[in-house]
Amino acid sequence: MKDHLKEHSESLRQHLTRQFQSRDQKKAPSEELKSQVFQSIDRIQLLADMFELFTVDFGNIELKMIDTISKGNDTSVSTDADPDET
Repeated sequence: MKDHLKEHSESLRQHLTRQFQSRDQKKAPSEELKSQVFQSIDRIQLLADMFELFTVDFGNIELKMIDTISKGNDTSVSTDADPDET
């Protein structure tokens, strides 16, 4: 999923680069336009990072917590067993 978002981000960056290059070379884009474009890219990257955090990473963290808790429960069960039964 993360690679997919990076591909879209890179694709957008390449598209914007081509758009800037296709403009009249004698007339540079205004600083305001550059600022708006790169702010948009930053916002998209922030949203992608938040999406990843609350979906992919959150799920992985939750699974690790559950696994750790269940391993902790398995350990406590084995220590509760009567040592004479072994």
